[in-house]
Order: sequence, then C-alpha cells, then structure tokens
Amino acid sequence: YVYLKTSAAVNAGSKVTTTASTTTADPSVATVTSASTQYVTGIAVDTASAASALIRVNVTPSFNGTV
Repeated sequence: YVYLKTSAAVNAGSKVTTTASTTTADPSVATVTSASTQYVTGIAVDTASAASALIRVNVTPSFNGTV
C-alpha cells in the first residue's frame, strides 16, 4: 500500500486516479470517473469522507481501465 491524499471523497474499493504534484500543490487521488481519459493508479483501501484525507491505495496501475 501507499498513503495518498484525496482531492475529494473516496469510497473504499473504488478505482482511483492520481493528479501530479506542482510547486504549490501536493499530489492527490480521486475516484476514476471517465475510463477513456483517466489512468487507474490503484484501488482505495480506505474511505475518505472529504478532501485532504490520507488513505491507503493498493497500487495496481492500468491504462484506461473500465470504471
């Protein structure tokens, strides 16, 4: 597992995608909403009820995975 910060609420078991860090923002994850435009980083192990929560993500990358 890897701990990642959420950019929105995430349910356990959801496929998540990563937003890269910038000079002013940390990297974050959110639930995959569009399989054709987002790459799957992994599966959320924990539930986050809001943004900025740390959750465990089981890293299982895939390209354009189905939602």
